[in-house]
Amino acid sequence: ADHIRVSPPDENRLWMTVTLKSPADLFVYDPEGRVIGKEGSALPGATFEFDENGHQIVSLPALDDGDYRIVLRAVGDGGLCHLEIKGFQGDTELVSQEEPFVIGPHEVFTTEISASDFTEGGTIRFEVPEAKLENDFDGDGICDDSDIERVSSLWNLCEGESEFDAFFDFDDDGCITVLD
Repeated sequence: ADHIRVSPPDENRLWMTVTLKSPADLFVYDPEGRVIGKEGSALPGATFEFDENGHQIVSLPALDDGDYRIVLRAVGDGGLCHLEIKGFQGDTELVSQEEPFVIGPHEVFTTEISASDFTEGGTIRFEVPEAKLENDFDGDGICDDSDIERVSSLWNLCEGESEFDAFFDFDDDGCITVLD
């Protein structure tokens, strides 16, 4: 709206965007383990949006020291993905890097970005996402209670119900049951 004005970014503030162009869902965890993704955000000031092409974009308006974990969960049969990271200082783009990779059905990929490498060296270093432990839905390297709680919270949901997430329907029978 015309009456809403957004202030330009502070010229000294370091921030970044993570864009996923793919058949996967994007989740970004900050160094404290707070997450932003299609299901909402626990990161203060961070935003999640879909652009006009359906690409998912997470904007992190201020970087904390530590590593940011990017988690990608396949949608449907998966396929070719492109993960793009852009780093900014104020409104100046400092670095941009895009990596292609292929994700398969029900796969979870993770990668990390070190905020300290970015803030100290002016570059973002990230690898092509690698598959982690099977059923490690939050990409923290272990299959634990939080992963089990994630799938069990969806039990008995079927296609057509608003909270149904086909990713967790491992036997592809249209319902998320104890077998999944």
